[in-house]
Amino acid sequence: MTISTAEAARRLGVSVAEFLDAVVDLVGDLSDAWPQIDEGYVATVQQVRGILPLDKTSGQPQGPAERDDGAVSEEMVEELSPVQEAKLRILDKLERAGRWGGNAVSWDTLRNHYCHGVEGLEEGLKVLIDEDLVVVAERGTVRKGPFSLNPGEKGAIERQLARFRG
Repeated sequence: MTISTAEAARRLGVSVAEFLDAVVDLVGDLSDAWPQIDEGYVATVQQVRGILPLDKTSGQPQGPAERDDGAVSEEMVEELSPVQEAKLRILDKLERAGRWGGNAVSWDTLRNHYCHGVEGLEEGLKVLIDEDLVVVAERGTVRKGPFSLNPGEKGAIERQLARFRG
């Protein structure tokens, strides 16, 4: 069944632009996703991007509650793949530390202090760099750094974190 692209974005609680950005990786040619898209892409984007489903009555993301300190709880990440967990942890730690734009952090600090023991860290960081949510001074190998959050994607980062913080 096909639905409008706007309806698909509404179901996920994201903007049409964010939805199309996620879909372009799946379809390659956006003419296949505009103005109608197969309903199955909603679930695929939800899974790939780690988007929590919206409650039909409240319109709010369903999922575990936020911890008192606002950090991502362990029960929240149990439902995620290791790469999705790593992406969320990286975004969470960099955002809490105020690491935006020129205020960057080295690979060693990210790995040993901010995200110590996080499985899939390197892969998650690579995905965040590819999605342009994290910027790196020297592209190439992930381990070069330094890394910071992309200020131009602040809204997208905050929306992604808000879904998991409550």
